[in-house]
Amino acid sequence: MSFFASKKITVLSKPFLVLGFITGAMCSFTVMSGDNFGRVNLLYLLFIFWLVPVAGALYSAISLSLKSNSNIANVFTLLPFWPASFHTHIRQMHQQTVSGTWFFYQTQGVALFYTLGGMSVFLLMLVITDVNFVWRSTIISDNNFHALLSYIAIPWWLYLDAQPSLKLVQLTQDSRLDTYYENTLIYGSWWKFILLTQLVYGVLIRLTMLLAGYLLLTKEVKYQKDSSSTKTHAKFGEGTKNEKPKSAICSSLPPNIGIINWANLNSIELVIPSNAKVLLTGTIVEPQTELIREYKEGNVLVITKSWEPPLGELSDFLTLGSGFIFPIDIHENTPSPPSRAHLQEWIRFTNEHPNWSLYQPPSWLKS
Repeated sequence: MSFFASKKITVLSKPFLVLGFITGAMCSFTVMSGDNFGRVNLLYLLFIFWLVPVAGALYSAISLSLKSNSNIANVFTLLPFWPASFHTHIRQMHQQTVSGTWFFYQTQGVALFYTLGGMSVFLLMLVITDVNFVWRSTIISDNNFHALLSYIAIPWWLYLDAQPSLKLVQLTQDSRLDTYYENTLIYGSWWKFILLTQLVYGVLIRLTMLLAGYLLLTKEVKYQKDSSSTKTHAKFGEGTKNEKPKSAICSSLPPNIGIINWANLNSIELVIPSNAKVLLTGTIVEPQTELIREYKEGNVLVITKSWEPPLGELSDFLTLGSGFIFPIDIHENTPSPPSRAHLQEWIRFTNEHPNWSLYQPPSWLKS
């Protein structure tokens, strides 16, 4: 198992975890550095240690319920410095029917390590320097701020030392014009409250969501394996009479995908994306020099004749790379959807090549 990719789908991605930890550590260091007098604004700490984790958790839950991949783990994949092996791994995840749950699961790991990175710097700064927690605001009164802090501290209401008092709020209210401080020790009293905020809202909530994501992912993977096993043992032409196996078919392609017209069919421009580029036409034994990058990274679409059973020559070609298989039927010289019997056979063939996914245009799946 390499650093950038794991064959086991339930393993948290190490690059994501490292990036989350670094992000949290940098945010914490920026805020905890304070000003020249060591004053750290409590409002800034609440933003990175309470608001960001809570808002992120709510967004993750909504994204999962809507079956959307719009979360921080998916955003991280757009960063330009990942190696080719990592991009290949991510493309393979996109090709899985469990990709939404996988990205949700990875996001919880990122958020957890974001908090751990922030906590590490927070505790380190408490040890090596004197930190004076203050707060200042033009529109928030001490009573309103105390009400907010009391609401945040509800989960640890039995731990009185970490409960915010109105007196402490009033004593630590700061002004840029005021440089006189009567009791400097009182300004360090907020550390227990901030630490509990991180533990509850950054660690405990994310551990719960991480466990939920793990259980959902393992359940979906088991269902996928059972479904794949059933299809693999099906005979040619067998399948559902009234319903297409849509769960085994991919209906979207990466941008600027390369086309290998293995079947040497005409009029393929009618069914391929407008930004696709035709790399080769006809049967090839192994990828040429100009194909190696796209072929290895899974950025290719192999077009085949749906009515011809897949042969060993095609199977050998698919072994070394990854991407999408696109079986096409022809009616009156026009590319058309394959029949259910042929589609079932190509699904069975694709299941034997885990790095490849079966592609059909969205309009064909609706027909």
